[in-house]
Amino acid sequence: MISTQRSYKVVKANEIIQKARYELNLTELKTLAYIFSMIKPNDTIDQIYTFSINEYCKVCGIDNTSGKHYATIKQSLKALRDKSFFLMKEDGTETTVGWLDKVWLNKGSGKVKVRLDEDMEQYLIGLFENYTQYELLSTLPMRSQYSFRIYELLKSYAFTKRHTFDIEELKRLLAAENYVNFKDFRKKVIEIAIKE
Repeated sequence: MISTQRSYKVVKANEIIQKARYELNLTELKTLAYIFSMIKPNDTIDQIYTFSINEYCKVCGIDNTSGKHYATIKQSLKALRDKSFFLMKEDGTETTVGWLDKVWLNKGSGKVKVRLDEDMEQYLIGLFENYTQYELLSTLPMRSQYSFRIYELLKSYAFTKRHTFDIEELKRLLAAENYVNFKDFRKKVIEIAIKE
């Protein structure tokens, strides 16, 4: 069951990968990837996705014996519900998009229900062209949010065989503008991503 879930595909529109600038920590990125991997091709808008906290922890390799996992997941889901980001449209307009619309947690049953933000659904549901897909397992071992984002960016450009990033644009996409010195950016972002 767990190995099956780890092989589920995460599918996203290229636009949300290539043109969005957002700052999420590694747990938030993995949580989203886990939720997105539950989306099926025939899903419709306003779908509610349900999962077990223990199952989520096992699939994502999170220690669920310490008792802190519930609070950690609760905090991550709340952050994903509260955060939004700007997405650049084709005409140059920037628009805000949220991740999750609603989250329900039941500590007694250990179940979580989530509904995607209505603006996010168009980038995840019913995609037939211009999308990126990868197995959830590909990102689970990563320990850096930058590695996760670079992996998604590279996967989104895989069909072109080659893509060049301007350093400042890459920093912007990764929300890593705090690395002013290229040496620090290379060491703490690029080299770690290459290794992972």
